[in-house]
Amino acid sequence: MPFIAIVIAAALVFGASAFKPLKPFSTTTMYYHGGSFLQADVQTKSNWTTSSQSCPNGTAKACSVDVPDDIVSGGSFISTVSLEGTAGNPSALSAVKNSGNNVSGVTIHNKPN
Repeated sequence: MPFIAIVIAAALVFGASAFKPLKPFSTTTMYYHGGSFLQADVQTKSNWTTSSQSCPNGTAKACSVDVPDDIVSGGSFISTVSLEGTAGNPSALSAVKNSGNNVSGVTIHNKPN
Protein backbone atom coordinates (compact mmCIF):
# COMPACT_ATOMS: atom_id res chain seq x y z
CA MET A 1 0.00 0.00 0.00
CA PRO A 2 2.72 2.60 0.84
CA PHE A 3 4.44 1.77 -2.47
CA ILE A 4 1.27 2.57 -4.45
CA ALA A 5 0.90 5.88 -2.60
CA ILE A 6 4.49 6.82 -3.51
CA VAL A 7 3.93 5.94 -7.18
CA ILE A 8 0.71 7.98 -7.31
CA ALA A 9 2.40 10.95 -5.58
CA ALA A 10 5.31 10.83 -8.04
CA ALA A 11 2.90 10.69 -10.99
CA LEU A 12 0.99 13.70 -9.66
CA VAL A 13 4.19 15.73 -9.18
CA PHE A 14 5.42 14.85 -12.67
CA GLY A 15 2.03 15.55 -14.25
CA ALA A 16 1.71 18.94 -12.57
CA SER A 17 5.25 20.07 -13.44
CA ALA A 18 5.29 18.78 -17.02
CA PHE A 19 2.55 21.11 -18.20
CA LYS A 20 3.56 24.43 -16.69
CA PRO A 21 3.39 27.33 -19.15
CA LEU A 22 6.71 28.58 -20.50
CA LYS A 23 8.19 31.73 -19.03
CA PRO A 24 7.51 34.73 -21.27
CA PHE A 25 10.32 35.72 -23.62
CA SER A 26 11.92 38.92 -22.32
CA THR A 27 13.87 41.26 -24.60
CA THR A 28 16.09 44.33 -24.41
CA THR A 29 16.21 46.98 -27.14
CA MET A 30 19.72 48.01 -28.20
CA TYR A 31 20.16 51.27 -30.16
CA TYR A 32 22.91 52.14 -32.62
CA HIS A 33 25.15 55.06 -31.53
CA GLY A 34 28.02 54.72 -33.99
CA GLY A 35 29.98 57.62 -35.46
CA SER A 36 29.18 56.57 -39.02
CA PHE A 37 27.20 53.95 -40.86
CA LEU A 38 30.22 52.11 -42.23
CA GLN A 39 29.87 48.33 -41.94
CA ALA A 40 32.71 48.12 -39.41
CA ASP A 41 30.95 50.65 -37.16
CA VAL A 42 27.56 48.91 -37.47
CA GLN A 43 29.22 45.63 -36.49
CA THR A 44 31.07 47.12 -33.49
CA LYS A 45 29.21 45.95 -30.37
CA SER A 46 30.27 48.97 -28.28
CA ASN A 47 28.32 51.22 -30.70
CA TRP A 48 25.08 49.60 -29.50
CA THR A 49 23.61 50.54 -26.10
CA THR A 50 20.27 50.60 -24.32
CA SER A 51 20.18 54.43 -24.51
CA SER A 52 17.21 55.31 -26.70
CA GLN A 53 17.56 57.49 -29.78
CA SER A 54 15.66 58.30 -32.96
CA CYS A 55 16.29 56.47 -36.21
CA PRO A 56 18.29 58.31 -38.88
CA ASN A 57 16.59 59.60 -42.02
CA GLY A 58 17.48 58.46 -45.53
CA THR A 59 18.43 55.04 -46.82
CA ALA A 60 18.13 51.88 -44.75
CA LYS A 61 20.54 52.25 -41.83
CA ALA A 62 21.10 50.54 -38.51
CA CYS A 63 18.72 51.83 -35.85
CA SER A 64 17.78 49.36 -33.12
CA VAL A 65 17.44 45.67 -32.41
CA ASP A 66 15.33 43.75 -29.87
CA VAL A 67 17.36 40.87 -28.43
CA PRO A 68 16.85 38.26 -25.69
CA ASP A 69 17.89 39.56 -22.27
CA ASP A 70 20.40 36.73 -21.83
CA ILE A 71 22.82 38.19 -24.44
CA VAL A 72 22.90 41.64 -22.79
CA SER A 73 24.69 42.53 -19.58
CA GLY A 74 24.95 46.00 -18.05
CA GLY A 75 23.50 47.67 -21.15
CA SER A 76 26.05 46.04 -23.52
CA PHE A 77 26.19 42.85 -25.56
CA ILE A 78 27.98 39.97 -23.85
CA SER A 79 31.43 39.04 -25.19
CA THR A 80 30.29 36.08 -27.31
CA VAL A 81 27.86 38.17 -29.41
CA SER A 82 28.73 39.26 -32.94
CA LEU A 83 26.82 41.56 -35.30
CA GLU A 84 26.58 41.27 -39.07
CA GLY A 85 25.97 43.98 -41.63
CA THR A 86 23.77 43.47 -44.66
CA ALA A 87 25.81 42.44 -47.73
CA GLY A 88 23.87 44.68 -50.13
CA ASN A 89 23.72 47.57 -47.66
CA PRO A 90 26.56 47.57 -45.10
CA SER A 91 24.89 50.46 -43.24
CA ALA A 92 22.14 48.11 -42.06
CA LEU A 93 22.21 45.30 -39.50
CA SER A 94 21.29 41.84 -40.80
CA ALA A 95 22.00 39.37 -37.98
CA VAL A 96 22.89 38.96 -34.32
CA LYS A 97 24.90 35.85 -33.44
CA ASN A 98 26.01 34.33 -30.16
CA SER A 99 29.03 32.02 -30.30
CA GLY A 100 28.65 31.92 -34.10
CA ASN A 101 24.98 30.86 -34.09
CA ASN A 102 22.00 33.00 -35.07
CA VAL A 103 20.11 34.22 -32.01
CA SER A 104 16.40 33.38 -32.09
CA GLY A 105 13.83 35.98 -31.10
CA VAL A 106 15.77 38.92 -32.59
CA THR A 107 13.86 41.76 -34.26
CA ILE A 108 16.02 44.16 -36.28
CA HIS A 109 14.79 47.69 -36.89
CA ASN A 110 16.69 49.31 -39.75
CA LYS A 111 15.45 52.73 -40.79
CA PRO A 112 13.50 52.11 -44.03
CA ASN A 113 14.11 54.01 -47.28
